[in-house]
Amino acid sequence: MFHAQHLSGGAHLENAVMEQFLRTFCDKVFLPHAYGPHSIITTDDILLSPPRHVVSANRLFWKMVAKFCVYCQKESFVNPEQKQYLSTACASWQCSKTIYRRLTHK
Repeated sequence: MFHAQHLSGGAHLENAVMEQFLRTFCDKVFLPHAYGPHSIITTDDILLSPPRHVVSANRLFWKMVAKFCVYCQKESFVNPEQKQYLSTACASWQCSKTIYRRLTHK
């Protein structure tokens, strides 16, 4: 999904973390909610570049991404063992904003 030869190692790692976050989000949250458990639309349809299924204008998708990030942050305060997820959720939210800007040009 996010492959660019000119990026630093840190940027590649950040993109890999974001891609994994979005894959998990799509598989576990978005696709079952938006299209049902037996949808013909797959995570790859959404995340491939260019996407076969356009989400740049899909407000539900971005609203759910935001809620999922907030949920991950709240969960980290509920259980001390999950505190590591706070930084992951914050990083994922920042990357999500960047991806949103790239896709929507806003």
